[in-house]
Amino acid sequence: IPAHTACVYAANFSPSQPPTLASCSSDGFLKIWDTRSPTSPSGVPSLSLPAHPTEVLSLDWNKYQPHLIATGSVDRSIRIHDLRMASATPSPTPSLQPPTTVASLLGHEYAVRRVAWSPHSANVLASASYDMTARIWNIDTGALGGAAGMGQFENAGMGGGRLAGIYDQHTEFVVGVAWSFF
Repeated sequence: IPAHTACVYAANFSPSQPPTLASCSSDGFLKIWDTRSPTSPSGVPSLSLPAHPTEVLSLDWNKYQPHLIATGSVDRSIRIHDLRMASATPSPTPSLQPPTTVASLLGHEYAVRRVAWSPHSANVLASASYDMTARIWNIDTGALGGAAGMGQFENAGMGGGRLAGIYDQHTEFVVGVAWSFF
């Protein structure tokens, strides 16, 4: 699939819809692909979302709410995107605040290298960054859904979530994060 105009950093299949694939790239876009579609091999995604104004390094599907995808970027932010809010007409360029963004998590000092939703809870997300930290976030995914959900938890400048913990004992970049199934 000729997916993006630049380096593709991550691609994940949906845990609830096996033929659905999401990809993100240094072009700033999050793209959703239906691998059953005859147009996918020719490079036409089902959805093309301007996720961040800079490189998007990571993505992960919410395991309990399949319409939510988290992305991490060079712009130091994590964004939660609601695919139900996507327009059929894609924007030609990444925007500062795309219409699909229902929460922005701010707190990392450098690029966010990895995001991962918890396999145990719909509202817990982990992130890893070049700022040598891993962080755990709480997001009220039940409140997300359009303008009412945006900024629901604007406390402490986090813009959409609550920081539950910071793990800062690393001495080098943190480039991965994983959840135990136990």
